[in-house]
Amino acid sequence: MINWFLKTISLVFVTAFLITGCKHQSKKEVFVLDRGPDVEMLDVPADYVDRAIKATGGLETWMTATKLQLDSVVTFYKQNGSSYLTEHHYKIYPWSNSIQISAKEPLSNFIWQLSDGRFEILEGDEKADLSPMADFGRDFAEIILAITTAPVRFLDRSTDFLKKSEPVKVEGLWYYPIEQTYRVEQPVADDKKQKAVEPRRRYWSKVVFLQSPKSSLVDILWFADIGKKKFLVARGYDYYNDVENKGILIPAKIEIFTSDTMVVFRERLAEIEFK
Repeated sequence: MINWFLKTISLVFVTAFLITGCKHQSKKEVFVLDRGPDVEMLDVPADYVDRAIKATGGLETWMTATKLQLDSVVTFYKQNGSSYLTEHHYKIYPWSNSIQISAKEPLSNFIWQLSDGRFEILEGDEKADLSPMADFGRDFAEIILAITTAPVRFLDRSTDFLKKSEPVKVEGLWYYPIEQTYRVEQPVADDKKQKAVEPRRRYWSKVVFLQSPKSSLVDILWFADIGKKKFLVARGYDYYNDVENKGILIPAKIEIFTSDTMVVFRERLAEIEFK
């Protein structure tokens, strides 16, 4: 009887410890993502960056926007002509280059996370995912994050941007292409093994932000994986600033298409409408 009582007490303490530990870890994770800009990111920006920031709320407004929460209705379009309708909740962390996507799918609830280029499933049974996110999740998360936080992406110190001097016409409108270029990464030393470790491969071969000369909005983005011959293009529409009363402007609707090397819109893959 005494042994049984002691075992029960021990189990209660272990369970309490585990729950407390999990809560602490969860708070720590949110703290890491939910942060403001590094001072070094706020150097005097190029003219096109300054205009992009001002067009979507201004730098002071963006600096206080450490987390954006958005609800949306998402339609995925399939090659056979059918569609898949679902709802997503987004937690977007502009200054930590991260996004969490939550959804209640038929067989499981899911939370997908893309943080600083790393994509993972935080919650849900991967084998039970019947949605297009099972194959398209990594690309989808990248696009939503990039197009909603495009002005902040220009301030990322890990990348450089090169604006073309001449505009190009996309979907009948003029845009200035701003190509994202990655700084050369040198192999880093592994202290334990005392040998060089190659830097992580970049997911996209090329990313181009397209800025309207009239509105200064970056409402079209083009993504290319040259090796896989995969090209995607996304477009934002009807920018509005009712984002939790933060004053940040984001598109009310986003569409994602397949594309080609000339940034031509092809097959529509998804449509995201924010509530």
